[in-house]
Amino acid sequence: MQPQLPIAEYVFTYQAIDEIKIPPFPGKLFHGAFGNALYKNSCVAQGVECNACMFKKQCAYTNLFKRQYFSTVGSIRNLSTTPSPHIFRYQNQSFNRITRKHAFSIGMIVVGKANQHIKDVYQTMDSLGVLGLSQKRAKLISIEQCSNHDLPAQITSTRRLTKPEQPLLIALPPKVNIRFLTPYIPTGKAYGKGFAIEHWLMGLIRRISLLQNIYTDNTVSADFKYLKQLTKKVVIERPHLYWYKTPHSCSDHTSGFLGSFDLNLKGLEDLWPWLYLGQWTHSGKKTSYGKGRYEIFSIE
Repeated sequence: MQPQLPIAEYVFTYQAIDEIKIPPFPGKLFHGAFGNALYKNSCVAQGVECNACMFKKQCAYTNLFKRQYFSTVGSIRNLSTTPSPHIFRYQNQSFNRITRKHAFSIGMIVVGKANQHIKDVYQTMDSLGVLGLSQKRAKLISIEQCSNHDLPAQITSTRRLTKPEQPLLIALPPKVNIRFLTPYIPTGKAYGKGFAIEHWLMGLIRRISLLQNIYTDNTVSADFKYLKQLTKKVVIERPHLYWYKTPHSCSDHTSGFLGSFDLNLKGLEDLWPWLYLGQWTHSGKKTSYGKGRYEIFSIE
């Protein structure tokens, strides 16, 4: 029943060469700059559509950024939308302006087999600073890899990388507080409606299952019907949720839920592994931008 999704988490620290304006929840800025740099670094057949390219299965750009062009992914066929195996996380969320010579960090989660292209990721994140964020330059000065067991390790060579690993599951606390760090954007017909706990939880379970099926060798064997029945029994306590609207001055016109709520999962323990792992996978729409990120806090 438990998901098996090894991940690797990296932190890229830059020093600003130019003054850089950072919009609220700037994942779209990083995602776009990363895609542009990755394409320039990886593509050997520029001008050819990715879908028709003979090199697409080996190409870092299609594997990390355009995975929907694969007609078959494990046991899943013809997906019109495929979750990306990379998720951006901005480490300096309270800063909206990075002055010259000051440092800032961009985090990235890379899922499962997508880590085979980690050298391309490193080269791209270096190029990203040179090419610029909205034409504002920065210099990559350090790379760290986070680990289950130790403090983040400074990476001076890709030879020092550790393999992706499953986040260590902690014992279920008596009660937990869920806090959204970036806007959660509901999928499908739920967008624009009130927050529905069962829709959020099942979306999370489906997203993790897809990531596991596509980017690992472990086939999901979860009983989705059973898990869905459990989600309908979950009751939110002390909800403090609100609908965040992106300022009109931002190019990323997306809005979503922010805030927090409490959950008591007594008798619903089978949901806990999915809920805990979701802190790394995020939930909802535009997760590769870093949207739908949340943290879990224990309530004694």
